Amino acid sequence: MVRKSNTISLGDAIKEFLDQYKHSGEIREAEIANAWPAVMGNNIAKLTLNVFYKSGKLIVQLKTPALRQELMMHRSAITKALNKHLGTNCIKELVLR
Repeated sequence: MVRKSNTISLGDAIKEFLDQYKHSGEIREAEIANAWPAVMGNNIAKLTLNVFYKSGKLIVQLKTPALRQELMMHRSAITKALNKHLGTNCIKELVLR
């Protein structure tokens, strides 16, 4: 099958559409929020209240202070694991509340 020069892949068309209509930021925020349970596992996800991402900061609200204290000691490793899972270095800071 010969590809016409004016055709693009479906993935490129979707990316172009999202960029044009300014929805790529919201989708990226959702991807980052969904990465938290994927990287941290079900047990920690069950103890997580909310996950927000804004301007390089991932803000995670946790149910227990003990878990917060434990994760604080591993913040840099968690940030690296999340960025690796996402395939980008978009998380600059992890805030645990």
